Amino acid sequence: MRLDGVALVELAPQTRLQIHAWDAEGGGEAVLELHGGGVRIVTAPDFAPRKLRVVTLDAEVSVIGTEFGVDVIENMGTCVCCTHGAVDVRSRIAGNSSRVLEGGMALCFSSGAAPMLGDVEADHANVVTALRRYAWPKH
Repeated sequence: MRLDGVALVELAPQTRLQIHAWDAEGGGEAVLELHGGGVRIVTAPDFAPRKLRVVTLDAEVSVIGTEFGVDVIENMGTCVCCTHGAVDVRSRIAGNSSRVLEGGMALCFSSGAAPMLGDVEADHANVVTALRRYAWPKH
């Protein structure tokens, strides 16, 4: 699905998601509450100055203009994989924040342990970069 023509969102099977969109003028912040499953998001070149946040039980991911995926892994936590640009990931349990850059991954554990940072795994990256097949409309 496209959000206001500036963000492409793909849902993994059996995803449970609640969307709070921007206001009518595209202002404010859109929030995607991810209760289970996964989302892949790619933002358009003219995404800014909009703001978008993905919230799970374990983490908050703030979009800086990028493409990334967020997966809720049952009994483990939330995995964030960034394949282009950067996202800010904050553990809602441990409370610390870190910026994940292109090719990076963060895992926020449901146990409250400190988030783990590392390289993005190819399997995770491939489903995100597959969204590049959709062209953005020309303005």
